Amino acid sequence: MNKDTQIIMPVAPSKVLSFLIKTTLVLVALNLVACYLRNVLGYESVFTFIQKFYMDSEGNVPAFFSTSILFFSAFLFFLISKAKKSTGDPFYKHWAGLSFIFCLLACDEGFQLHEMLSIPLNTLKLTGIFLFSWVLGAGVLVAIFSIAYIKFLLSLPLKYSRNFFLAGLIFISGTLGMEMLGGWIVENYGREGITYSIVFTIEETLEITGIILLINTLLQYTQEHLQSLSFTFDKKTPETERAKTETAVLEPAL
Repeated sequence: MNKDTQIIMPVAPSKVLSFLIKTTLVLVALNLVACYLRNVLGYESVFTFIQKFYMDSEGNVPAFFSTSILFFSAFLFFLISKAKKSTGDPFYKHWAGLSFIFCLLACDEGFQLHEMLSIPLNTLKLTGIFLFSWVLGAGVLVAIFSIAYIKFLLSLPLKYSRNFFLAGLIFISGTLGMEMLGGWIVENYGREGITYSIVFTIEETLEITGIILLINTLLQYTQEHLQSLSFTFDKKTPETERAKTETAVLEPAL
């Protein structure tokens, strides 16, 4: 007999979605301020504000946020894969594979691992939209992934397959599409300018938007379609109340 896995969440998925959207809007606004200070007014640093919120930099607040939501997506995929495996679902390996892929994406966001794809491709001396040559290697990987997962995607209810596809399309449009446009702009106008700032802001916003849509879809899927994995959204559980009562009874004796 399969036992339910109960995960206690202090807030509802709708509140998670609201938090993620609001955080994204704040980060985009702060990035735009940093872009204006750096690329219009010419400041290199304003009490480290630019370094902390400039979306084209590494190891700052927007990068940490993107890394965190990618890891959260990987965690949700992992939970679903465990539940699917317990019910004998033949696609549980696909869910587990997605968990692994998003772990890699999170690590890449934090440590820029995709730059390693550029090393063998730099010898081609590409220009224009392929100035950042890693997009070629990434494009090949996306094609392989699409072929490997098309049967999995079609096995899902239409609502979820549509949302997964849309989330992936938005994410890739930012990751590859805007990166290619950015390469052309860098080659012709350079990195220091408001034009490139707009491009990488759109790029990062699309990536984050795609991940947020994915997280919301995964939370909905977990709620509606998994019986071996249940979520409790109460802020206080009976166990918590019992623990508080036992503590209150023991305190006089101490």
